[in-house]
Amino acid sequence: MMQACRPVLWALTLSGAVTSATAATPWERWIARPTPAGAQQVQRIEYSIPGGNADLGEETTRDLRTLAARVGQGDPASLAIAVRLVHTTRPGADLEDLHAMLGRASGDHARRFLAALRQEGGDLSCPGVEFMGEAFVDNDAARVAERERRRRALMKVSSTRLVPVRDRCLKVLQQAGGRVAHADRP
Repeated sequence: MMQACRPVLWALTLSGAVTSATAATPWERWIARPTPAGAQQVQRIEYSIPGGNADLGEETTRDLRTLAARVGQGDPASLAIAVRLVHTTRPGADLEDLHAMLGRASGDHARRFLAALRQEGGDLSCPGVEFMGEAFVDNDAARVAERERRRRALMKVSSTRLVPVRDRCLKVLQQAGGRVAHADRP
């Protein structure tokens, strides 16, 4: 009897009618094949591992590096993912990594950074804009210089759609100890 069923199961498997009990999550699918359409589905770092995600530190770190590389290139879909993940990631190293990549993007790709914030609901917390990361620990001069670099990059964005988000991010930078110029100053 069992041997008679094998051809049917094989045909069902090939046709896609039988799927794995643990289908890939949107995060896993995007990491495997980063597309703008897939990016829209990602809401949290989540793996299809039975029993939860508690022991996936190395995998999560590797996958966050993939995201960071794309954010570092100014990829709009990746920036949007990072903004969303800030709100669904528990405090800890992963959240710090997200803040650090968004902070770098605020200086390297200011317009795209602000556009991602606006796209994701006009996030008024400006995640990451003030976060410096490990490279700036115990180096006050470097922190001041980096805040100024980010401020200058943000000030160059003049799109009327992005100015309200830009101004909020500049205020966050100022509150973090950076010097923020008035809007009429380059």
